[in-house]
Amino acid sequence: MTGLFFLLLILIFICIFNKKHKNAYILFGLFVILWVAFFIPHTIRYINIQL
Repeated sequence: MTGLFFLLLILIFICIFNKKHKNAYILFGLFVILWVAFFIPHTIRYINIQL
């Protein structure tokens, strides 16, 4: 999953450098949604194990 995030960030930077800002905004929004959906449950499980 972290590889997918890395590739998505690379695509965002490519879109920014090619002056395709609308695509970059859409991809960045997708990145943030996926990051929140993946890491928050992982963090909650980790905190529950530690308690």
